[in-house]
Amino acid sequence: MKYIIAGGTGFIGQALVRHWLQKGYKITVVGRSKNKIQTLFNNQVNGLTWEQLLQQPATSIQEARAIINLAGENIGTKIWSTQRKRILIESRVHPTKTLAKLCAKLGKNSPPLLNASGVGIYGLQDKLTDGAVFTENTPIDDIGQSFLTKIGQKWEEALKPAKDAGVRTVAMRFGVVLSLHGGVLKQLLPLYKLGLGGRLGTGQQPFAWISLIDLCAAIDFIIQHTELVGAVNLVAPHAITQYQLAVALSQALNRPCLFKIPAGLLKFFLGEMADELLLHGQRVVPQKLLAAGFLFQNANLASALTKS
Repeated sequence: MKYIIAGGTGFIGQALVRHWLQKGYKITVVGRSKNKIQTLFNNQVNGLTWEQLLQQPATSIQEARAIINLAGENIGTKIWSTQRKRILIESRVHPTKTLAKLCAKLGKNSPPLLNASGVGIYGLQDKLTDGAVFTENTPIDDIGQSFLTKIGQKWEEALKPAKDAGVRTVAMRFGVVLSLHGGVLKQLLPLYKLGLGGRLGTGQQPFAWISLIDLCAAIDFIIQHTELVGAVNLVAPHAITQYQLAVALSQALNRPCLFKIPAGLLKFFLGEMADELLLHGQRVVPQKLLAAGFLFQNANLASALTKS
């Protein structure tokens, strides 16, 4: 089987490529640097620049089992200045539009297009106990316009050319992807090993997450289950708070969890980014995955922290 993946050099992309290589799949990774792709994967994949992808004959794209788009600048590495916000949006919207238009040319002969998105599209919640539970059927337009909501809307709207042409499209709304070997947890580990784990603000804000193992398995599942179209939440089924994550990670490292950073201090240093990424969250359920019969390997946090 052949797969095309854009954004394959990032944390999630690398894991997905290696997951597929273990299965013996043929993979084309699209990115800005062909040399970087081939170096990173030891020439086990076919590396293409975006320009080269667009020059490929239609038949080479048609024969792919699926096209996966994970391209986009990391949302939490730099302060959200006006310029940074533009970069965050454009780095997601432009690749998505490019792939959507490419698939639209093939119409119903196109492979399915599975595009990354985020649960931030649902808006912001202060507490896990707020009552609202977000599913794929939650109307987005009725929710307050946070920056994360705007990003999500623009990101998913960029799929329109493919959808209008009859291409099967999926907006994969990711929670925070957990693995001790990369992503958010890798950044947190040094602090937690020093005993600096604890509450951010109240610590009661909902934390939507999924293990890296389950994420890769869920993408396989979505590709196989053609009834899954439109928005699909990729999150673990059990809701937790930020403080529950802090306690679980501290316990996994056998360290105390006593530290607390006031909300005001986080906002002072990180501004809007702190408010949306750290002090608020979303209580989300993977309604479509569960209804289709997907079985999570790491449905609870302790399992995710020991097996990821």
